Amino acid sequence: MWQDDKFNADKVLVIFGSNIRKARIKNNLSLVALAELANYDRTCLSKLEDGKQNIEFITSVKLAKVLNVSYPALFSRNFMEQDPKSGENFSGGFQEDDYLLVFIENFQRYLQKLEKLQMYVYFETGVSESMVSRIVNRKNRNPTLRTLYAMAFAVYGDMYNLFSRISEEERQ
Repeated sequence: MWQDDKFNADKVLVIFGSNIRKARIKNNLSLVALAELANYDRTCLSKLEDGKQNIEFITSVKLAKVLNVSYPALFSRNFMEQDPKSGENFSGGFQEDDYLLVFIENFQRYLQKLEKLQMYVYFETGVSESMVSRIVNRKNRNPTLRTLYAMAFAVYGDMYNLFSRISEEERQ
């Protein structure tokens, strides 16, 4: 996907932040109201919407839940657009899931397809092998979006697909 691009962690924050803003506006919520509902600092939320604030995984899921939007869709450039084939809204509503586990499983699948080791992430992005190992082994259950994006970047994956469940047919 971004194979030709240099690693730039801010990309994911700009997309995510913009989509949070779109969902907040669609839900007729002010920054203050969303901050209160999500128990998140208003100033940080404003910076997040501008793509200038890193955020922890658990907080990002909480925002999706409060806004009732699909968590994986918050990472898509097509957020809140209609699917031309089905006519359905791309984002959908929030569904409970273990999104970090889904990400880890998909990340490992991508890494295996590339025939790369976890240390490859360090060479591509500078994120330490130990950090990747802690996430993959579920020792770190609340990494930042920048760290997860680095992992996605290293395996040429996009965050939307890495947070989405893959059916058995798609795996083969």
